[in-house]
Amino acid sequence: MVGGLGRALADAGHDVVLVTPDRDPRDGQCLPAGVWQGLETRRLPWAGTASWPWMKGLGEAVADRDVVHLHGIDGNLFALARGRVPFVVQTHGLRFHRVRSPWWRRLVQGVVAPPLRRAAAVWATSRVDQALLGGVPSTVMAPGVDVDRTRRAGTGLAGLWVVPGRIDAHKGHADLIRSVARMDAPPKRVEVLGGDGGSGLVDGLARLCRRLGVADIFAFRGELERASFDRRVAEAEWAIFPSTFESFGLGVVEAQAAGVDVAVSPFGALPERVDHGAAGVVLDFAGRAAPAALTALRTDAARRQRADALVKASAWSVRVHDYVAGYAQALA
Repeated sequence: MVGGLGRALADAGHDVVLVTPDRDPRDGQCLPAGVWQGLETRRLPWAGTASWPWMKGLGEAVADRDVVHLHGIDGNLFALARGRVPFVVQTHGLRFHRVRSPWWRRLVQGVVAPPLRRAAAVWATSRVDQALLGGVPSTVMAPGVDVDRTRRAGTGLAGLWVVPGRIDAHKGHADLIRSVARMDAPPKRVEVLGGDGGSGLVDGLARLCRRLGVADIFAFRGELERASFDRRVAEAEWAIFPSTFESFGLGVVEAQAAGVDVAVSPFGALPERVDHGAAGVVLDFAGRAAPAALTALRTDAARRQRADALVKASAWSVRVHDYVAGYAQALA
């Protein structure tokens, strides 16, 4: 998202700088120093933990900016709250969205509420994220999507399903595996396009596939180079999103932009991405009816037309105007 927003703002004539940590503790990757995709980058020393990172010297690095856009709630929020440069916070998946204990969630909400109230604006990526903010004043600002990367010609490969995105505990892969194992007529192949960041989760999922007799159907492709990832998504008949929580669901819109039909879980912001069933199929992958619902997946012209309309509205070239207006309002 950061790159898409940065490029859209630069194309609109704004001076954009990406401030990024010098490493990512999850996969070791980071943006290159100097210039990335035509945008100036400033790399700062990483500190903190994988789940609560912050960058050393952030206040000094952004002192020459008119406004700072903080992507996500993490330790950098507190540094910006102590500074003098106006800043906007966009939630992009709250750090506490997977906290099951109401008491613990209220504690975390209470910790981040004071610095959030110092922001010029707080933007939630979806109504789901907004509801988790614990009463902090905010508005919904849906991000844009790079919708022009890959658009397939014709239909996808019959029987090929893809599950785009990383493997994580809340992504629902095990629910999908169990449901496919109970299908009377399962797909020919289900490819999981993403890695587990070294967590070992993929090994457990592979064991589950073998135990349920679907190891010949599921393939765990790991992290793919971006162009290969886009091509494989575009080749699929269906893109499947069984997550138990998503704060927005960028992958859903990217798959729709490629012309691929999508099936999503009823949790988090995923139903919003398919207009609650008008632009994609919504089903509970852990439910008893999931195998029958998966077997019944069919392309629908009306859903496809609605999905195309949502994709056009999600393009960064369209969304950037709301961001520019939002910055101006926050600084007024």
